[in-house]
Amino acid sequence: MTQAILTWMLMTGCLRVPEPLETDVFGGTDAYVTDSDTDTETTFVGAQDCDWVGTWLMTQPRCDATAFNAWFDSYDTTTLIMEHNVTRGCDVTFTLTKLGACTETESWYILEDPGAATWNIDSRGISTCDPEGCQFAVADGPCEVGARDNDTEVQVDDTMEGVLDFTFLATYAAPSCDGALRLKFERQ
Repeated sequence: MTQAILTWMLMTGCLRVPEPLETDVFGGTDAYVTDSDTDTETTFVGAQDCDWVGTWLMTQPRCDATAFNAWFDSYDTTTLIMEHNVTRGCDVTFTLTKLGACTETESWYILEDPGAATWNIDSRGISTCDPEGCQFAVADGPCEVGARDNDTEVQVDDTMEGVLDFTFLATYAAPSCDGALRLKFERQ
């Protein structure tokens, strides 16, 4: 096409140049292109390789191979909300809740590597505490935004349809579990 035709198409609206993606607080980019006429999300433009997109509820905590019901003394519900990351892998919102007392939300990034024995969770730390400084149990310290900003190695078993079984290989903040913390999540 000639320069004149391209200029005419741009001026008349027949051809639109996409707006650049916005940068998020973690230095990534917004994963959706917005239709400027209707201001609605239209297309996911990043990688779409997170096999676990959706909401997951933790149904069975274990310490090593033993049932670990002490988990429920501190937390009524534990959920994962997984979405595609713009570049690759999964963005995860990990939420712990004690009804009427405390809700803590962490942001994670998981790069799925099906051939690897262990995977890495890049925790961006606690992003919200509701109410601010709340505690789950008397023995727990207060919830602090920015805490737990570290990496953790996990093994993930996703061989059973609708079930994710996480085994945390490093010490993770778990009340009274000195062994490997294992959390079984079911798709909601």
